[in-house]
Amino acid sequence: MKNKLVLMVLVIASVALLGCSQPQAPSGTEIPTYEGSKVYSAPSFYYQLMGIPTEGATVEVYFVENGDVGEILNWYKQKLSDYEIVEDIAVVTVNTPQGSAEWGGVLFKKGNEAVGIWAVGGTAVEEEKGAVYYIAKGPADKLLGSSAPSTEAENLPPSDQASGEEPVERYPESVMLSYYKDTSDPLEVEILIDYGTNDDASRVVSWYKNQMVKNGWKLESESSTDTDYSLSFSRGGEYLDIWVIKPNEGATYTEIDLDYSKKGLPSEDLVQGEEPLKRYPGSVVLEHTVMTYGGKTYEIKYGTNDEPDKVFQWYNNELKNSGWQIITSSSAGTFTISASKEGATVELNIKKDAYTEINIKYFELNV
Repeated sequence: MKNKLVLMVLVIASVALLGCSQPQAPSGTEIPTYEGSKVYSAPSFYYQLMGIPTEGATVEVYFVENGDVGEILNWYKQKLSDYEIVEDIAVVTVNTPQGSAEWGGVLFKKGNEAVGIWAVGGTAVEEEKGAVYYIAKGPADKLLGSSAPSTEAENLPPSDQASGEEPVERYPESVMLSYYKDTSDPLEVEILIDYGTNDDASRVVSWYKNQMVKNGWKLESESSTDTDYSLSFSRGGEYLDIWVIKPNEGATYTEIDLDYSKKGLPSEDLVQGEEPLKRYPGSVVLEHTVMTYGGKTYEIKYGTNDEPDKVFQWYNNELKNSGWQIITSSSAGTFTISASKEGATVELNIKKDAYTEINIKYFELNV
């Protein structure tokens, strides 16, 4: 189960970066970005946890593929050598239900201007693919003095701190702490919600196990440690991971972290292009590429909600009726077909995911 946005366990309710009104930073030196940085559009859940201030400052977030927390922070120490280092926050490792995460930071000051760099990486970040770092810039009196994580345990708020679509029933009388919905992938919607309750963690786990199975979900796996429980469910093209975290030094209440995702097909083609072979009725084009080296090769991916065996039978009949010679046709595991016709060849691979995926590779010699 992919978890492209959860970096560490939330120990307090935090505000999503996207959609928040951020004050403008004062004019000053432009802060460079680390080589290979890409703007990170996901919300930042961890300002208070990592001591990142937001009031009176601008905050930018970047992702570095294969990035290393220590290397990023050392790079900024060199690049901002004309600034005074006010505090060098040593890199530490935090263990979470999503994996381990390491983070650290550096606070700089020059005159009345301050810059903070915080970086986080590890197995809990983007499926171990890199590091996320934050650049905060603003008046020194706003940025300095906030470098250490809060040690005071957070009490459960009396009412919801966020709102949004809830794909599964929430635990009774729990409070929503944070919400994020990611629709950037046209084939998958992901919703991250964090709740809090004063009920015992084991009671919460029992409720979810009973309620989810009652509503048609399949319990795929479950585990527990001294600090938390985790549950994984699936239902058709829907997937749900639940982490129930016991009260700790960061929070006096039981925390419930939900990661919901739903895969499905778009209502229309995602890309356009020439189709040398008749497409399966009602399917949509998901990917399309053409290469012209030594002939012409089309690689097209379609999607349909029909079952693979029905698609397989349709292509067998369609190819035969269109004069193609079937070379191989197999329904063992993945459905595959290969055929040839007048200098052209075609290979089909049909498999089931949340929907049926049809991969076609069509090659024809230059005429």
